[in-house]
Amino acid sequence: MSLEVEQKFHVTDRPALERTLVAVGAVQTASIDQQDIYLVHPSRDMAATDEAFRIRTDSNGTLLCYKGPRKPGPVKIREEIEILVPDEDLENLRRMLAQLGFCERATVKKHRVTWQMPRPDSQSGTITVALDTVEQLGEFAEVELVVDENEADQASQTVTLAGASLGLDRLEPRSYIAMLVKKIDRSKA
Repeated sequence: MSLEVEQKFHVTDRPALERTLVAVGAVQTASIDQQDIYLVHPSRDMAATDEAFRIRTDSNGTLLCYKGPRKPGPVKIREEIEILVPDEDLENLRRMLAQLGFCERATVKKHRVTWQMPRPDSQSGTITVALDTVEQLGEFAEVELVVDENEADQASQTVTLAGASLGLDRLEPRSYIAMLVKKIDRSKA
């Protein structure tokens, strides 16, 4: 089972963060627009169970993604299952999910610039840093590793260390969808 281990931070000075990334040896690997359509389960409150189910589209294609409940602790650790959906099957997928009772709750649109930086611990390899400009929400950085279940504790420490090494200190524990839904609900009140 693969686990996503991440921390999200508000970014107040993106050019400074980009300079820091370059200074620590990070390399920009992608720049992409993404659209995440979050789905509501017909008989289960996924917000209450801290799960997420979404359709992500970008220039690389479409992914159907389930994110399991968050494990306790300061670093977000949760199961993530992704399935590649061929472009020609996207409309059938949406129709099938609608027939099963899933409703589209909200769409998160963002521009993501992905960097790979050397791990700040003694391990070889890299850690992913995504700089996101999220419509209606602002600028964020996500520091992330995807690991096997037995590596979660070490990955949690590595993610925390990487965030600190980049000077990121405005931790945001909520997901983009949680922030957006709260904003939408407030504007309706």
